[in-house]
Amino acid sequence: MQLDAILEVTIGLVLTWLVISIGVMQVQEWIENRVSWRSHYLEQGIRGMFEDENMSRKFFNHPSIKALYRKSGRNKLPMNIPSERFAKVLMDVFVNAGKSADEMPEGEWSLESMRSQLASMQENNLQLALKFGYLFKGIDQKSADLDKKLSEWHTEIMNWFNDSMSIVSAEYRRNAQKWAFLIGIALAVALNVDSIFIAQELWREPTLRAAIVAQAQAQADAGIASFETISRNLALPLGWNQDSLPKDIGGWAVKLLGFFLSGIAAAQGAPFWYDALRKLVSFKSHPESK
Repeated sequence: MQLDAILEVTIGLVLTWLVISIGVMQVQEWIENRVSWRSHYLEQGIRGMFEDENMSRKFFNHPSIKALYRKSGRNKLPMNIPSERFAKVLMDVFVNAGKSADEMPEGEWSLESMRSQLASMQENNLQLALKFGYLFKGIDQKSADLDKKLSEWHTEIMNWFNDSMSIVSAEYRRNAQKWAFLIGIALAVALNVDSIFIAQELWREPTLRAAIVAQAQAQADAGIASFETISRNLALPLGWNQDSLPKDIGGWAVKLLGFFLSGIAAAQGAPFWYDALRKLVSFKSHPESK
């Protein structure tokens, strides 16, 4: 019987963390639509790859890239650039680096013009020339098979872009998780999502546990809904009232710890807690399947 109670309390906590994670996700999406973090990280990542302001400017002004610009928001730069398009545009920019974006003839390449551009780059930006010399291996070798060389260089550039973007994506995820934690704590304080208090209430109230388990089962079947939908008529003891206010400093310390735990949980993301909820509900319904 006590094991059942522990399982039900756990389900209640996971449902709580799912609710606050969904709220955090929606707040992050709202911020993303206005601040465009993804666009910012993508832009900084590409500028870091080039380490040349002139080439960066020509790249982002290229017609193929401008076609990906967002229609609204403070930062209209694209949120994502396919690696194949990046490679094609980079080769255009490299070959036509001395021309403006409007003057660039897309897809017109020749070994002579590429060799000339690399030689010019070696005089003006040795660091960038070393990068492009590595990307365009064999550019100084005579060959009649331009298509084969272009295909090899195209693949090399795509690999360079994918490797660089994996680093950018990891940095973006770390930043997003940090903000999820801070937003999670803010929501926990605003809504009084105290994980310790909720666990205590669920442990003391079998009727509350039963209601929460029923809601958890329904939520596991329904999928990840909006914060407004999932929090409507939720039986969890959320919100501020006179009884929820701690009576002394020790009580406040425990409540702050409860908020901290809620923030950590929120940073794990709604998909994580939804998957955990489904597994717990399934285990409770079919304990013999363990």
